[in-house]
Amino acid sequence: MKTTALRSAITQLLPPKVREDYRATRGLARAQQAFRARFPTATGLFLRRLRIQFAPKRTVLFYPQLPIDNYVIYKLCGILGYKLVNDPRRRHDVAVHLFSSTRAEPGDVLRLPKGGPLINGRLRDTSKTAVAAAFERSFGYALKVDPTRYEGKAVEKAEDNGVHDARVVDCPLPPEAVRACYTYQKAVDNTLPDGGFLDYRVPVHGYSVPLVFCKHVMPGAQFQSCYSRVDVRAPHQVFDREELAKIVAFARDFGLEFGELDVLRDRTDGRIYIVDVNNVPVGPRAQSGELIKARPGPSLSEVDRKTMLQMAASFDQLVEESLMRAQRVLQPARQVPLPKLRGPRATGL
Repeated sequence: MKTTALRSAITQLLPPKVREDYRATRGLARAQQAFRARFPTATGLFLRRLRIQFAPKRTVLFYPQLPIDNYVIYKLCGILGYKLVNDPRRRHDVAVHLFSSTRAEPGDVLRLPKGGPLINGRLRDTSKTAVAAAFERSFGYALKVDPTRYEGKAVEKAEDNGVHDARVVDCPLPPEAVRACYTYQKAVDNTLPDGGFLDYRVPVHGYSVPLVFCKHVMPGAQFQSCYSRVDVRAPHQVFDREELAKIVAFARDFGLEFGELDVLRDRTDGRIYIVDVNNVPVGPRAQSGELIKARPGPSLSEVDRKTMLQMAASFDQLVEESLMRAQRVLQPARQVPLPKLRGPRATGL
């Protein structure tokens, strides 16, 4: 009780603006403690919050949106002890262009910081048509089809993100049956022997792939988030060298330095297809198929904990590499301390 009163008294001594920032550290510190601390305590959480507030490892500007606690990037920032800000005028080490809409607002793009390290700075459009166009440029074969001419099964889905209304249709369709604001893609046969489906969720950190989530979708739930289990694999266990190189080429073309790709492998032709881009991914998924929360319960497995730490280390390296690149072009008046890198990630160019 005395310790709680002391922590409260210390907090009340902070200036109002600092106190407001301190309140925002609660979720970040909880994430750090949940994934890093073997024996979490209330005092340990308090000290982690103070460290994030007054001595963060890095301060990251997210603009125009701050990440919420179910975003992957929020959890990674918490694990790493990063402080988050949303005002471009405030001091920061690196900026992340973060928007949850399908397309970036031109006004927000104009207000992005210039000259410093900026992650996803070239990202503008995550619509299904933009994904299909970049995919065809990078892989040399098409995902999108003309529903009035294509013969066979196709997937009809909304152009915008978050609608989740995909369905399989038989093509060709009469022109009057083609829905506005929808796109049509080849129906990729990713079925499993048990009638389920195998989806690959591929994180991209700095144009490289740290790991791959192999998501086993339950039978009858092809376009739903219903998983029987999720396995974590090294990239080379899922894709060959050429496929990984093309995935990286796609990310570069698309302007995606941080995010996750939805990739399917067709049983018929053996090819992989990038069907969606998630620049604000939630999760990730635990082995059980459930979302890993920012404050996971005691059921979190050691494998899932290590996966989160591996992703955090990969994101940390992306941030440090962004700082190093910016250091080469920034004027002397804005020097950034050069970080020490721990070595290359799993794959990249």
